[in-house]
Amino acid sequence: LSARDEEILRAVYYYRYVTARDMTYDQFAKTSLNHAREIMARLAGNTDLDTHNYLCRFNLPSTNRKPQENVFVLGAKGRRLLQEMGYPAAWYFRPHKLKFLSYSYVLHNLILTRTMIAAGAWAKDHASFSLVDKRISYELSGKVIPDGWLLFEEQTAEGVYERPVLIEIDRGMEDKHKFRTHVRGRINYIQSGAYRREF
Repeated sequence: LSARDEEILRAVYYYRYVTARDMTYDQFAKTSLNHAREIMARLAGNTDLDTHNYLCRFNLPSTNRKPQENVFVLGAKGRRLLQEMGYPAAWYFRPHKLKFLSYSYVLHNLILTRTMIAAGAWAKDHASFSLVDKRISYELSGKVIPDGWLLFEEQTAEGVYERPVLIEIDRGMEDKHKFRTHVRGRINYIQSGAYRREF
């Protein structure tokens, strides 16, 4: 494997659900989508739902007949390699459960991936900001788990300021009462001191 291949595996391990478009913005020039697709397809053995390769590829569950993007997750060979490199890559994708993974569930995780990657791309395009830390829900624990957390630093004439951002992916799928309860839980989480202890 090349150094680039290993970087892709580490990124897929971190985000869990990715597309070639996500990896293009994370690892390549923006015009390199076809190149990213070729590399990721090779790491997946150029086949779908084979978990024994470095990556496992499957089609995004569809709500209509339109072709969907391919989704990539870590395969068994990729997981073993990362474990040898010292990463606690315990999570793995189970193809037999794919029929139980709703379109909404997979799309939520892909939007989270894209949001986290877009934040890094945004910081690169804004010289006064740096993305200095990030956490994703898979590595967090506790009663309240945000989808993600980003820590930006802003360089100003008066000094450097920290700009933390909690991420919650909402696609308008919850009713008003449930949404308010959800937001109230996040506010209580911050006010209780649990947020400060975690981050």
